[in-house]
Amino acid sequence: MKRWPRNINVIGCVSVGALTLLSACGSSASSSSSSAASIPSGPITIAATFDQTGIDAEFGLGVGQGAQVAAKEINDNGGILGHQVNLVTADSASDPADTVPAVQKLITIDRPVADVGPEQAQLQAAKSLFDRAKIPFFASGGDISLDKANDPLLWRSVPSDSSLGAGMIKYALSKGYKKAVLLFQNEQDLQALRSFVQIAWTKSGGSVVGDIQPVPGQSSYRSEAQNLINAHPDVVFTQMVPDVAATFFQNLKELNNGILPAPFVGTDVTHGDQWIKAIGATTAEQFLTSIDVGTFKSPASDHFLTLYQAMFPARTQPTDNSGYTYDAVVAIALAITQAHSTASADIIAALPKVCNPPGTTVDTYAQGVAAIKAAHKINYEGATGPMDLNSHHGVFGPFNALQLQSDGTTLNPVLQMSAADLAKVTALAG
Repeated sequence: MKRWPRNINVIGCVSVGALTLLSACGSSASSSSSSAASIPSGPITIAATFDQTGIDAEFGLGVGQGAQVAAKEINDNGGILGHQVNLVTADSASDPADTVPAVQKLITIDRPVADVGPEQAQLQAAKSLFDRAKIPFFASGGDISLDKANDPLLWRSVPSDSSLGAGMIKYALSKGYKKAVLLFQNEQDLQALRSFVQIAWTKSGGSVVGDIQPVPGQSSYRSEAQNLINAHPDVVFTQMVPDVAATFFQNLKELNNGILPAPFVGTDVTHGDQWIKAIGATTAEQFLTSIDVGTFKSPASDHFLTLYQAMFPARTQPTDNSGYTYDAVVAIALAITQAHSTASADIIAALPKVCNPPGTTVDTYAQGVAAIKAAHKINYEGATGPMDLNSHHGVFGPFNALQLQSDGTTLNPVLQMSAADLAKVTALAG
């Protein structure tokens, strides 16, 4: 799922501790795969590739802002090994076809040592280019297909959608539910999440009594709704677009005396304004629980909030996904510091060393640099949750179960689920 914001700023370069909007930003950084020590003579270029234009432009704000905050913090604390960070961007333009020339230009002209931000179909277009150039990159988004990825260059600071599915299951188990109907729209992008929920739910002791996949664009879902009623579930796990949800819920209530036959547990999409409007606020309040990324509270998250509000004073809270990108850029900078090299092989080897336990916990870039200089093994605690990278270069993060309150707008967390809790459920799916 895209757990991202609703508008976009265009981001330029960050160098010599200042933000500068430029059409192109050069760099003398090396992207060599050699493990020999390698540091450029000038600024170190880190790139952010995200949708700045096109139909998905609204989702890119967090990537850009998080990278900006991290680059400024690094530069304000002496840069990386004394070299300022030069932050450049590529516009993936909401289209894989546009992503290719943008990333090609980034690689050939800007020559970044690492990249953050590409997601979904744009990620697939960029991936082969970064792989060929041997540039480490942090992907955004929760694509479950990346959970078992074995690409040494591919990393994620964003929890997978498998964590989202694990949160749905964890909440249902906490309520004592046993029999579930899977109600996922018939869409290719949802099949991995649907399959994960099915496997992990049954291995957690639950049973699946119905598997309903509404096809978008239908004028009625009465037969599917009747099948759900006939299954007599304790809970319904769901993800649908608002238009499908509106018709399906209407049919369901028409067939079931005006009410729903069971509580619904939905993804992060289901607490959006359009979804609530589609099914009705009263129905949502009485029957719907939505799972979404939880707020992580630590000295690292407090530090990021302070930096973010200083750079973007008009916002009281960080834009969605900005913290994940911030963590990725800080992790890259600490890895380069640890390796004393910008060679890709050295960054790859150093990332787990600076992010994973055991080690001295560090909550800020400056703390990390100081500890590395003191020859301590460090464990960077991310702003969004532990940056503990598993064998497939992914992380787990906290999630919350949310319920709509009687005012029709306020969402109340009714269950907080830790990264460790979700990791245990995710392991059940193999």
